Amino acid sequence: MTQGTIYAHLYENARTGLARNLFWNLAITLADRTDRIESVQCEWLTFGARTWTDLGGLSLADCCNSELVECSYYRDNEHHWARLGALAFAAGRPLETLAVSLSAGAQTGGSRADLNLECPVAFEGFIVVPANLSPAPATPEEARRALEPYVDTKRLAKPIWDRFRYVFRPVEPHTA
Repeated sequence: MTQGTIYAHLYENARTGLARNLFWNLAITLADRTDRIESVQCEWLTFGARTWTDLGGLSLADCCNSELVECSYYRDNEHHWARLGALAFAAGRPLETLAVSLSAGAQTGGSRADLNLECPVAFEGFIVVPANLSPAPATPEEARRALEPYVDTKRLAKPIWDRFRYVFRPVEPHTA
């Protein structure tokens, strides 16, 4: 079954001039394709959504910094850059998911590979990697405060420390 995940991470890079922002990343694992495309990723998406469910109803046209968006896929275990043609989100079923509609294409090895798909994606959380921020948040509360300008943190559970990052999940996924 074709399905995916989406998460958002707080990130900045002073060396490149990339201001702190919340970036959404989408990863979809494909099934039963005759063209051997295994997965597709869309990264560096920025929306004005303060909760993950606010993505429902948004599309690529709502992306705040579309010039940053990167789309790629894996075919026969090789990475290929792709052009994202369309992307739209809708409320999903079950309620803990979003429904994604996506079209993308790329030219590889003399052949064209086009993707047109719809599938459910599960929300994995809001990610804060202290090493990616300056100043680096040293506590869970500092990480929560770093998210506050971008996310409705009142609707998030206490973060989970996962090796090198804080993962914030909704208190109740279907209402967050």
